[in-house]
Amino acid sequence: MLPVPVLLLLYFYFQHGRKSAVYAAIVSAVIVLTVHLAFWPDILKMWAEVIPSEMLPFLEPFAMPESGAKAYEPDFTFNSRIVSFFSGVRFHFVSIVGFILALLSWKSIREHEKKDHFIDFTFVIILYTILISTHATASVVLSYCVSCFPNYMGFFSALGVILLIYSAPHLFTRTHQIKPWLAYILILLLFVGILFGAKGGLLPRMISFLTTLVRRLPIPAGRFSFAVGAVIAAASFVLILALIILIARWLQPRLEGRGRIESGNFGSLLLITFLVIGWLLSPTYVFSEGHRGDLCGGDVITSFEEIGDHLSTVIPPGSQVYWRVSTPVPLLSIPDVELFPSQLSGAYSMRIGGNPEELEPYGFWNDAMGAHWIQDTDYYLTDQVQEGFPSEISPEDFTEIESTPSGLNCRPGVSIRIFKRN
Repeated sequence: MLPVPVLLLLYFYFQHGRKSAVYAAIVSAVIVLTVHLAFWPDILKMWAEVIPSEMLPFLEPFAMPESGAKAYEPDFTFNSRIVSFFSGVRFHFVSIVGFILALLSWKSIREHEKKDHFIDFTFVIILYTILISTHATASVVLSYCVSCFPNYMGFFSALGVILLIYSAPHLFTRTHQIKPWLAYILILLLFVGILFGAKGGLLPRMISFLTTLVRRLPIPAGRFSFAVGAVIAAASFVLILALIILIARWLQPRLEGRGRIESGNFGSLLLITFLVIGWLLSPTYVFSEGHRGDLCGGDVITSFEEIGDHLSTVIPPGSQVYWRVSTPVPLLSIPDVELFPSQLSGAYSMRIGGNPEELEPYGFWNDAMGAHWIQDTDYYLTDQVQEGFPSEISPEDFTEIESTPSGLNCRPGVSIRIFKRN
């Protein structure tokens, strides 16, 4: 996010002049300095995480300790990273296509729009480029949270729709014509990516589905191979592309006859047809479901309220709570209890081994710290599905009381188990 304020100041400079840019810089500096003073010097820990100590040696004392190993550090495969990226493309299909069309329309907008409109457009397109590239790098490449990339795109997805609105008037002009071969390539890449993100792997999943259909034909079982499946998968793309071409060919003379588009814009019409089909398919399994389509099918807010109401009736204010639950949302219903803040991030803030004195100032914790906290705990709460007592406590010290209603975090049958100190 660091490049965004710089980009914003440049926008003020080119769009509103030097005076406005100076005022914006002064206001921004006052806000940044005020926040730094309010959290000084601990806020330097955030800077020490992104700036090497070799560049600013005074940040070294605030650098994150290397004490202990991360408890949650899954080994994501290259395939899973690609799936995460294209899941973002699938969930935000209209936004991505709007961004692509804006890139293709940039030259036409520069030549035909007023200067202030072109500056607005350039600012939005650069902002979108920065946001999607930095979030993809942090999430997919640097493993900050690989599976979170589609959610991160939700922060700025609306910018793609704005870019689509900017570029729409320039898609069917005589001076701006998208080559059909370029449209075919873009449709192919997006088609493959969407299926890859939806199924966790294009060919294996498609072949598994197509195998069921092909087995109904008189083909010996031993002759159906991966190669045959790949050919069928490619054929399915050709059929879908043919459908898009037929629709675009049917629309072209009708739109040209009514003066809606100028001749020679078949490439633009192909992409718009693909965009409309994708938009219409947004509520379907291909775009909105996938490997997580079974989650959050009920009333999430009501389920959290029911869970919170139960907690508020059994846990009195002022109680010390040991929190081993995957989400902190239910804590909103019991705001007057005492907690160990490091546990709010669960496994993400947990370390294996390490020095407690080095971990605690940075919000980390380990088993030794947890064992110490349990000694002062009045209630032990967990959503881990297991029989008997959790390994961290014993029946001599705690008694299990009635659990909360099920449905925690969109997981049917999962509830919060509550253990009260004897």
